[in-house]
Amino acid sequence: MRLISRHILRSMAAPFIWGVAALTGMMLLNALPPLIELLGGKGIPFRTMMEGVVLFLPALLALTLPMAVLVSVLYGYSQLAANLEMVAMYANGMSVWRSKDLGDTIIRVPTDLGIYVGTQIWALARHDAAPEALLAGTNTGVYRMDPAAHTWSHAPSPMDDRMAITALTYAPNDPRTIYAGVQPGGVYHSDDGGETWRDLKVPISPYQAVVIRDGRIVPMTEAPKNVRNRAWTRVTQILIESDNPDRIWVGVEIDGMWFTGDGGQTWERFENGFISADIHGIAVTRNDSATVLAATNEGLHVSHDRGMTWSFQKLTSPWQYTRALASRADDSGVMFLTNGDGPPGTIGRLLRSRDHGSSWEDAGLPGEVQSTVYTIATHPADPKLIFAATNLGQIYRSTDGGETWVPLKRRLGEIRALTWIPG
Repeated sequence: MRLISRHILRSMAAPFIWGVAALTGMMLLNALPPLIELLGGKGIPFRTMMEGVVLFLPALLALTLPMAVLVSVLYGYSQLAANLEMVAMYANGMSVWRSKDLGDTIIRVPTDLGIYVGTQIWALARHDAAPEALLAGTNTGVYRMDPAAHTWSHAPSPMDDRMAITALTYAPNDPRTIYAGVQPGGVYHSDDGGETWRDLKVPISPYQAVVIRDGRIVPMTEAPKNVRNRAWTRVTQILIESDNPDRIWVGVEIDGMWFTGDGGQTWERFENGFISADIHGIAVTRNDSATVLAATNEGLHVSHDRGMTWSFQKLTSPWQYTRALASRADDSGVMFLTNGDGPPGTIGRLLRSRDHGSSWEDAGLPGEVQSTVYTIATHPADPKLIFAATNLGQIYRSTDGGETWVPLKRRLGEIRALTWIPG
């Protein structure tokens, strides 16, 4: 309740200030001309009249302040439903869960709202400028949410025949342009809001022969010849550069980092300097578009030349396994990196950077974090409101931009994706 009250007060601040100024100004503009005319006709000097107006201001404010408070309170409560909306996506047969009170209560969306409760949710896409543009990538295709009715509908696509849609993103400059990544590895594109799709024919390997040794993926060349597994590749993230939507980065689990500079016409695979081809998350720093960060199963990698070469950046953490990268939505240079002892892991932490990813510190999630921290949710509508979730269902909330965190009461199953949106 205190958290909701703080959001109401935050929404009230600007309308209150503008309300006082506007109401006071309107009353002065209505009262001053006839008053000046009346007093001027009696020979009272203009300076004396202005001194009287200054003396009258406290009484005027006593009239306008209650009206401004009323206006700001009404505005604050009108914005409550619009600003306090979290939609959480969970995989492993648990479908969609949602909250309307910043996660204090979380409920599962029933099947009769359009998406089966046993659906595996792998990915989520929203567009900052279009709250109605909310998509879910699942093991049965793409689903679109109707924000007014809060119902879901299946959007048929050629990806329905793939194992799963594991990554989704909108072009930052156009909510009708969408990219989707799938398992086995592949990338699809739509330029009509998801009505039609085409395969971009990225030459990602459908699978890799690997072996798990001491909790890490060993490539085929290092694996014992008699112990090999065929592991399907999958796209984990698609990142479109905000200042040039033709520059697109695609991270693939166990098949490396892929890039196009011409909107998907041609692709190249970057591997120079990577100690692992198991790419989980990507970020392009906002202060330098030439710097790219990649989270992998073996740790954080950084490129300062647009991906041509990469170097391993050792973290001050007991574990180097990393999953997701996210910038706070205020161009402050604050970034977050999820970390833990493996998938799903038995312990984890959230790391924070204050210098665009050059250095990292523990963000201080409270209590016992019982699996790898897996995903982060931010939104420019309120850069201070951030959510983080672990792979095995713990959810944390920050209302001060990631400086402090509180755990949410409800714990769920395996979480693959999480977001919050204005209502």
